[in-house]
Amino acid sequence: MNSILESLFGRRRTFPQDDGYCYLFLHIAKCAGNSLIAPLANSGGWGVHLSEKCNTKEEVRKLFRKKLRDQSIRPHRLRVVYGHRVFTDLARDIRRPTRFAFFLREPVSMIVSLYNYLAMAALNKNHTHHDQERRRMLDGRGRVIPFREWLEGVVAPRNLTMTFLYHAVAGELAPANRDYPFGSLHLQVCKQAVDDAFFVGLTESIDRDGPAFLQHLGIRIAGIDRKNTSAPLFRLADDPEVRRVVEEHNALDCELYRYAIARRGFHARPSAAA
Repeated sequence: MNSILESLFGRRRTFPQDDGYCYLFLHIAKCAGNSLIAPLANSGGWGVHLSEKCNTKEEVRKLFRKKLRDQSIRPHRLRVVYGHRVFTDLARDIRRPTRFAFFLREPVSMIVSLYNYLAMAALNKNHTHHDQERRRMLDGRGRVIPFREWLEGVVAPRNLTMTFLYHAVAGELAPANRDYPFGSLHLQVCKQAVDDAFFVGLTESIDRDGPAFLQHLGIRIAGIDRKNTSAPLFRLADDPEVRRVVEEHNALDCELYRYAIARRGFHARPSAAA
């Protein structure tokens, strides 16, 4: 018997409703993006996934054009581009109007989730990124580096949301480039991105926001199948005082998240309201 996803999103199935737009979905790390990518990837072959490592937007653009050719997708028929490397200026290569969308997550929860994910990758020999994370996340005895030690080190990212969102809407670097001196001007760019986006969902309400977003693409599902979850090796309850440290290290992300929450009523499309 076919699964619900298989029955709804068979590989040869086209989008049931084409509203004339191509959706650009930026998958910001640890914001429940994989839970949305599963139905997008099975939506009938009218989408392109961009998550391969790229340093510049020109590299992403070349990858995008190659995937269009390899998948035999005509730009005027494209319905969705999704993944870590999506940026708004890809609209130049798409022959239909575009709509930009992304999900945000409370920054402290986001950083804790990232730590747990990387630790899991370091411990799991079968994980795609095992070798890389083993070198970065384990000490000389093969034990996971404690959260606080990781947080203060060079591996832990600062303002992770902005490393994706700022580059998605400005500059020449591809989303997820970390070595960047973010400041108040970059924060304003990201706030404007929140204002301009068609859809800004919240990881905390993924069970409602996920189906609401997918509905715009003509994909109707009863619920979100959560992907990419990791064992909670560290919980905030283990060290409540660490919240202050995380917030200090990610002050710009925290302000951006508060701004998005304040703007929530404006951006939440019909059934996505919090």
